[in-house]
Amino acid sequence: GHEDDPEDGSDGEVFGFPERDVRFSDLCVDGAPHDDGDGSDPNSNLCTDPLLVGPVGDEDVDQTSSSPTIDAGLNELVPDDLGEDYAGDPRITDGNRDGTATVDMGADEFPGPIPAATPTPTQPAAGCVNAVGRVRGRSLGPARLGRTRAAQREIFRGARLRSRPGMDKYCASPNGLFRLGYPTGRILSRVGRGLRRAVSNRVVLILTTSRGTTLSGVRPGVTRSSEVPRRLRRTRRRVGKNTWFVTRTRNNVLLLIKVQRGLVREIGIGDSRLARGDGRQLKRYLKTWQALF
Repeated sequence: GHEDDPEDGSDGEVFGFPERDVRFSDLCVDGAPHDDGDGSDPNSNLCTDPLLVGPVGDEDVDQTSSSPTIDAGLNELVPDDLGEDYAGDPRITDGNRDGTATVDMGADEFPGPIPAATPTPTQPAAGCVNAVGRVRGRSLGPARLGRTRAAQREIFRGARLRSRPGMDKYCASPNGLFRLGYPTGRILSRVGRGLRRAVSNRVVLILTTSRGTTLSGVRPGVTRSSEVPRRLRRTRRRVGKNTWFVTRTRNNVLLLIKVQRGLVREIGIGDSRLARGDGRQLKRYLKTWQALF
């Protein structure tokens, strides 16, 4: 915003420009819509609770399905080269499912509808998650670490779901499954109170077998274990018939690659705060959700 009489005694000019010419659009602000005669359009600004979820600890906020910021922006203000939001999701979608793709206000873009699957004898008509995407920070395709279970289910609305305590399992397109892990009682009993509050009922594990997804070029069902970059193979853990390649990154993220019989079967990301300590704790983390499905 700007003021005519700033507290620092300056004339309120924008540094580097001899005159001010400030316009306000696509803003979620406090108070009444901004319109002081400077050309700003009060109808393009929002003055109500955006109904976001978060933040918890260092988590980012996300819109909910009820957020008034969904499809409330102006497409003409989006730069041509800006194709993704801050989380790596597509920037302009039909978030309110009215048939028209319109940009959301703010840095987060609410996902559009999940395309319905074509009914075939082997493909359920209920639909599958569009799993085309890659690991990007704390996100893998349309899933994101730290989201509440309710918020993630809303994003996957329309996809066929199988659920058990600690795990949601979705059909994924193309060719695979999407598994989302949530902290079990056993996991929560082994962590401190602060971390327990931060992760309770939130996504802490994302795994997929879809060939439409990649992790640093590694693709499930396609990449051989010998083709996995060496930097992603430094830590190995054997769990049952599976070998897991595990890499710790910044932002409390584990990069996960599951290998069986020399072929990458599944890729994913996890919350590394639940797998700190010695190798036994990491193995326990991997075994927790492997036993659910």
